[in-house]
This record gives sequence, C-alpha cells and structure tokens, in this order.
Amino acid sequence: MGLQKCLRINNIKKLLIGFLTIFISYASYADESNFSFMIEDTKINVRAPSGFYESSYINSEVLDIVKMLYPSEVYDIHAVLIPADYDTSPSSRSIVLASLKAIDAIDISKQDFIDIKDEFVNQQFTIMNSAMETINENLVDSMDEINEKYDTDINWSFNETTPLGVFMDEEDAMAFSVIMAGDFSEDYLEEGFFEINSLAVMNLNNRLVIAYVYSEFESNTDIIWVEAKTKELIGLFRMVNNQD
Repeated sequence: MGLQKCLRINNIKKLLIGFLTIFISYASYADESNFSFMIEDTKINVRAPSGFYESSYINSEVLDIVKMLYPSEVYDIHAVLIPADYDTSPSSRSIVLASLKAIDAIDISKQDFIDIKDEFVNQQFTIMNSAMETINENLVDSMDEINEKYDTDINWSFNETTPLGVFMDEEDAMAFSVIMAGDFSEDYLEEGFFEINSLAVMNLNNRLVIAYVYSEFESNTDIIWVEAKTKELIGLFRMVNNQD
C-alpha cells in the first residue's frame, strides 16, 4: 500500500471518529434538549436553544438553587437551561423558564396578552429600577438559605440598572433587555459585576410563560447574544407548541 493511500485512509478514519464523537455527544443530550412542563393542566413543550440543555441532566442542584433565588410566593420555576460544559467550565450564561402563580390557572386570551404586553412595554425603562429594592431584599433571604444549605458565605446585590428597551414586540411574545450592575462577595473576596439579561413573556397554549436569559456583560457582543438567543428561544417555543 502506497504512502499517499495510507495517509488518505488515516485521514478518513480521523474524520469518521470525529463524526461519531460528535454524533454520540449530540445523542446523549437529545432528550435533555426536548422536554415539557405543566402550568396547571396545560402542557408546555420546550426545545432548548442551540448549546443549552435542561439542567438536571448536567447538574442536579442548579434548579434547586435557582428556585431559592426567586420568591416562591410569586414564581413557579419550571426549568433552567445551561450549557453542556457547565460543570467543567462554568458558564455565566443561563436561561430560566417560569410562570406567575397568581395567573397560572387563568386562560390567557389574545386580548389578555396584548394588555399584559402593553403594560410591560410601557414600563420597560422603569420596571427593573423600581423593583431593585425588592429584588435585593429577596436576595438577602435567598442567600441566607443557600449559605445555610451549602455551608457557603456568599452575598449578592444589585445597585444599578441600564434598560436597553424592547427588542421584540409581537402578537404572542415580547422581550426587553437590561444591563444590571452589582456587588458579589464570597468569603473574603469582593468584586463588582455587570450582567445583561432579557425578560421575555409569551402566550403559549393560553398560558403566560416567562423566560429570563442571562449573560455576563463585557461588551456589546453579550447584548447581541442575549437578544438573539431570546429570539431563538421564542421561535422554538412557537414551533414545538404548534404556534406560527
């Protein structure tokens, strides 16, 4: 067998091995990308955006921790989506899927959603700033609970918001984004941080679904990523819930 032929066969083997590795990796996360949750008696189907998976298959504690961060009397936290390498190379990006307990049992009509959406649009530049004090109060209680459960010493608070406004406003969905600045401390380490997040509200199967898409903020690229990933998520929700 000639040298060139040997090299060609070896290259083919490498390509096949690489393809199989990618395929096996994809297959192992296939179910984690497609799942559903219930809001009262209504099933909401989920297809995770590219690169994200339902957290319990990667780290079983993520959902429990996130539930502690949101006031349980207000929110039902249904799922958290995280990257596959969350444990080995922790990412600052995540997606939280939630609903509001006060209206979970209500069938949301098209007009109901328009009214809700319009209220969010009207308050897009004030809602996060006006809620910051309440958010920080909830974080104190949440961090006390987390620190006690996991034997940690973490403190976390926000001190500034920069609303970027609505970037999606459609009949069945709307979303706006905001940059938030705050302080984080763990043991003796203290540092400031910036994050960019979007809040999306959707009318899916006559239920109000909320998605928060989070990323560390370092440049405009993070804004582009959050807004693009939010649009991708909404499009996937529409597709798997048979909404055009």
